[in-house]
Amino acid sequence: MILFGTDGIRGRWGEAPLCKSTVVDLARALMNKYEGGIAVLQDTRESGKEISEILLSTLGGRGIYLGVLPTPAMSVALESGVATVG
Repeated sequence: MILFGTDGIRGRWGEAPLCKSTVVDLARALMNKYEGGIAVLQDTRESGKEISEILLSTLGGRGIYLGVLPTPAMSVALESGVATVG
């Protein structure tokens, strides 16, 4: 099954594949793949707050919440050192 579209996992929030269990599994996979902090940003969709909360809860102290930002802001955060990968 292909989960990722051009800009992320696609689907209606609350229905597979974009449901709580998938978000928890994604957070766990990120923790296994990367060391250190994992940046989380959200868009303005109604589901964004709940998805971010699930990610941050699962990531624990490793989650770094960047707020409501457009997707390209992640590149800026990474380049500026605000967020790191690896």
